[in-house]
Amino acid sequence: MRTSLRRMLVRFEGVIHGWLVRNSITALRISLGAVFLGFGLLKYFPGASPAGNLTVSTISILTFGLVPDTVALVGTATLECLIGLSLLVGRGLRVDGVSPCRGTARHPVPTRPPDRPAVQRAPPARPVLVARLAL
Repeated sequence: MRTSLRRMLVRFEGVIHGWLVRNSITALRISLGAVFLGFGLLKYFPGASPAGNLTVSTISILTFGLVPDTVALVGTATLECLIGLSLLVGRGLRVDGVSPCRGTARHPVPTRPPDRPAVQRAPPARPVLVARLAL
């Protein structure tokens, strides 16, 4: 009886493992999109977002107080909702927008000493909007 239960559990584990191998990136994209969309929607309602004050104070510091608080909060909420919807739907993941670092991913600065031969590496397959925002 124990061996049949063990075989059944091993087979079940194999099925789950196979599903995760095929769908883990999609599940991660969807869950991250839900988080972005959720926090973005909360920012539209005053006092509902736990990160609303942090957002307003950060943008106020970064812009030297030139951007009003409501504009900063609504702009951040809109951007977060667009990123979340893009991740949930799976469309628009390659949008560049206006990036000051445009093209640097394709032509990185060499970090190796000049006496060593270069290692050939493939360029990144899909730049993601979230990664571009971090630059």
